[in-house]
Amino acid sequence: MYRTYLKSSLSTFDLINKNKYLPDGVKYCNGCCQDIRNLEEFSKVNKDGYCSVCRKCTNTIQLAKKKIKNGEFTVEEFKNDYTIMDDKTTDIDNELTLTCSSCKEDKSATQFDSAKRQCKACKSLSAIERNNKDMDIIYRDIDKLKFDHMIELKRYITQIPKDKLVKVISHYKIGRKSSDTKDRMIFNITEHFQLLSNPYKCAGKCGVTLTTQSTTCENCKRITKKEKVILSMVYFEDNVLPTITETLISKIDETTKWTYNKKQLIMIAHAFKLRPANKADRETIIEMINNKIDKINETKKREEAIEIIENKTEKLLKEAKSVDISGVGISIHCENNVENVENVEIVNMKKNNILTLNDIEIIARKSDGFINATQMCKAGGKQFKHWKENKHSEQFIKILSSSVGIPTDKIIKYENGSNNERSTWCYPRVAINIAQWISAEFDVKVTGWVQELLTTGSVTLNQEKSVKELDNLWKQKLNKIQIELKQKDEILIDTVLQLEREKKEKEEIEIKHKKLLKKRVHYKFKTGPCFYIISDIDSETVRYKIGIDDTSINERLRTYRTSIPGTKLEFLIYTDKNRLIEQSILQRYEDSTGNYTNHEWIFNIEVDKLIEAVNTYINFANIKCEYEVKICEYNKDIFIMKNS
Repeated sequence: MYRTYLKSSLSTFDLINKNKYLPDGVKYCNGCCQDIRNLEEFSKVNKDGYCSVCRKCTNTIQLAKKKIKNGEFTVEEFKNDYTIMDDKTTDIDNELTLTCSSCKEDKSATQFDSAKRQCKACKSLSAIERNNKDMDIIYRDIDKLKFDHMIELKRYITQIPKDKLVKVISHYKIGRKSSDTKDRMIFNITEHFQLLSNPYKCAGKCGVTLTTQSTTCENCKRITKKEKVILSMVYFEDNVLPTITETLISKIDETTKWTYNKKQLIMIAHAFKLRPANKADRETIIEMINNKIDKINETKKREEAIEIIENKTEKLLKEAKSVDISGVGISIHCENNVENVENVEIVNMKKNNILTLNDIEIIARKSDGFINATQMCKAGGKQFKHWKENKHSEQFIKILSSSVGIPTDKIIKYENGSNNERSTWCYPRVAINIAQWISAEFDVKVTGWVQELLTTGSVTLNQEKSVKELDNLWKQKLNKIQIELKQKDEILIDTVLQLEREKKEKEEIEIKHKKLLKKRVHYKFKTGPCFYIISDIDSETVRYKIGIDDTSINERLRTYRTSIPGTKLEFLIYTDKNRLIEQSILQRYEDSTGNYTNHEWIFNIEVDKLIEAVNTYINFANIKCEYEVKICEYNKDIFIMKNS
């Protein structure tokens, strides 16, 4: 592509817009010069269009390709300085002059091909003159043969060289593609004149015979005009393709697969870093893209699930690290007031989770985890009401209530009874705050003992664990919990993904089931004697079967579909002379037929040639017939069956 060798250039869409508003007779060169030039400086690509790059820039780029290939300079050097081509020209070539044998002008040696005495300009003019020679005679001969002698016309144009056939196509405004072979050009020319001789044929060149002259069938009308196709491709390349990997998040299904043509599908595949084979059909490319989209979506879902797990785990770790030992219920039962708590001794009674401080039992209430604040205050030589009246305590209760989401009247509970049975129970964190209020020494010892009790399940006399040891034990438990959570979440993710895959499979099965139901409904043709040509789209060889039916072609096709599911109807006419046509065509292609138990198949002959032979015989024998124009309606169901 020429843009590879340019430092800057306009996109196809911008180039169209720039030329759109230029006056007639000029065009913008998108090559090295990047300037407006006369149309004469551009080469024609067809009867109406011109190249995007002028001839001078085209020659410069082509010559640069050769020099880059020979290693004289690099692509980047050429991009930065187009005049490098002049620098690489030898001084001998610049100084040496030769005289052209045709125009007799003295020109630089660079204007001549190696060992040639005719300059490049004169050589080009000679080639044009040589190609134009005898063209008037060719046009006159074609005009004599084009309507009444199609076979002689085909033989005649077969002898014409390809470059002159191009001029013939341009002269008669037939139209061609740059990739057309000589055989294709010959077919297009004969088809063009055959269409003119038979005005009932579809103007779209699909071969269908219509009931109205010079009209186009519905199938050909749907073909988009070339200009719209170009603009559509430009818009797709500039606006859709760059973000296709992000915007195309759902698979291409039956309703969206015709949104893109095959070239666009190949571009989409390349955007997803896929490399479809050169001969891959639309369905294969779509399947590759859908598989890639499935993998991307599954990866995204897995990443999202992993992110959710990590967030949950991180949250649990933060909550675990910030766990206050006051969150577990502990009750303190005291029978005697203790004024001095500095010489407190601790005894392990793991069985009932009871700690004894100088004959005072500390008991954890298992029902709700609350702590007996009355007995705690007595153990510390304090009264609960004094702590309750403290402004700091009131503020602490309000903030704690909003933090843990428990109403203030539920944080502290009162149990009524006799004087000895009355007690006040408080939320564990309130109990720790009370311990801090009673005494710093009381707070430190009780907090440490309770923390070890919560972590290890027991406290041994005079063998209390250090804060570091307790922290390590706590981390080990957290790590174990974290591993278990990840394992469970991974199992959950796999289960969810498996359910989604099963759901998709179920949906695909339902879609295929609906298609199977639709397949049973085929287009119905009229009854009566007829002649037909069918093919097998599943066959690996090129073969066509000709046949006749005297009652109903619908029953005949139904029988074929049973044994050959890929049956496609290529041609159908209604006539009483169907047997005569069948015998004539079988005799004509006797060497190409194969006998398969009363089924006559013609091998390695294109269907266009078969249809042409049938039409030629009908015209020659003056047979009256009616052409079926709705063959596409029948074949639609066949293609649905093939795609499913």
